[in-house]
Amino acid sequence: MSESEQQRFAENHAYASQFPATAGQQQAAQAQVRALEAGLQGLAGKSFDEGQLMAATTAATGGNPGMVAVTAFIPGDPAGAALVVEGPMGSCIHGEIDGTQVTARVTGPIADGGCVPAVGH
Repeated sequence: MSESEQQRFAENHAYASQFPATAGQQQAAQAQVRALEAGLQGLAGKSFDEGQLMAATTAATGGNPGMVAVTAFIPGDPAGAALVVEGPMGSCIHGEIDGTQVTARVTGPIADGGCVPAVGH
């Protein structure tokens, strides 16, 4: 890919750039981050479906399914899943399951606004 093609590619995908969380977002989201990590731990190392992933996420964060976006999932594969939940103060709470490891973290929104790119973007 030429340098101009790389620049054009970067510009076309800038809408999905993730902003860091502000100190206020970090503080406001900490309880949900810990809860999500604990909720996902129950699925780690096991085979689960997307419905179980959504149920564990919404139960842990107190959110509704419309606030959750599954960003990576392979049915029947306990090795991994990733999701993002709309958090307080415009934050985004990301959760990942990688085998038996679970992580959760908070970020700011993407450049486009919200936690995931708009459909068709």
